[in-house]
Amino acid sequence: MQDVTPLSFAVSNLIVSWALFRYRLFDIVPVARDTLVENLRDGVIVLDNQMRVIDFNPAVQKAFILSKSAMIGKSLAQVIPELGSILAARKALALDPIELELETDGALHPRLYEARFTGLLDNRSVQIGQILLLRDITEQKNVQEKLQQLALTDPLTGLFNRRQFFELAQHEFKRSRRYGHAQSILILDVDHFKNVNDTYGHAAGDAVLQDLAQKCSEQLRSFDVMARYGGDEFILMLPETESDKASQTAERLRQVIESNRLETVSGPLQVTISFGIATLEESDEISLDDLIDRADTALYIAKNNGRNQICTWHEKVV
Repeated sequence: MQDVTPLSFAVSNLIVSWALFRYRLFDIVPVARDTLVENLRDGVIVLDNQMRVIDFNPAVQKAFILSKSAMIGKSLAQVIPELGSILAARKALALDPIELELETDGALHPRLYEARFTGLLDNRSVQIGQILLLRDITEQKNVQEKLQQLALTDPLTGLFNRRQFFELAQHEFKRSRRYGHAQSILILDVDHFKNVNDTYGHAAGDAVLQDLAQKCSEQLRSFDVMARYGGDEFILMLPETESDKASQTAERLRQVIESNRLETVSGPLQVTISFGIATLEESDEISLDDLIDRADTALYIAKNNGRNQICTWHEKVV
């Protein structure tokens, strides 16, 4: 979706600048002023060359609960210190919008604003002041953050999705190879998961995956990465982790899941999980995909050997 913010700013600039150029600092008839400036949703503050407030519209007054007497003739730094300090710190006119948090009256938390300073010129192209446009972009940013979060995570479990996992794992893999550090990849899935769906229903199956993701995440270190790999499969990256430590982690997770009892509308449900583990050793000349393939092969062996167990990849296993 195309961002309309720059276009909106441009339109606002044209409207405000036209009014100022044509009617000399808002010396216009009340109806035109109301139409052009008073009803703008964006805040508009007009400043002279000494950064004193000449005028402002109701959007500014509503956000900051400031009266005319409290603002007119005062420096911007006095009435809205955050904006005044930004403008004072910039030697040249700000051409790009600035994002900043501002405390507004009535809001529980600071609001995020986009501020743009635009030069105000007379008919001889001499700068006689500046126009400050303020746009509240709090909700827009919240939506953007939610969309970004959705792009990185699995909607069911809240874990990273496969794409994000590979991005993080590739970065860590390169670092491990560069410094000769160990790195382990674990792949797990739920034993007989199809039977869970068939017996208890897909809602219960979803609950199993959500509960598994939560229980396993609680057992991991802050820098370990767990993601939903697909279906009932999950993948974990354990940086700085030798094979034996990876096996200990897998066993801890296996026991946590095995001992867990999930209540469903169809009755209590217990599941088990199987693990495949592969560890990057200092002497290995393999890629991340190779390492994941090794873990996947080990998982296949664990399931063929009876499930609810852990298999670590090594040459003799294959």
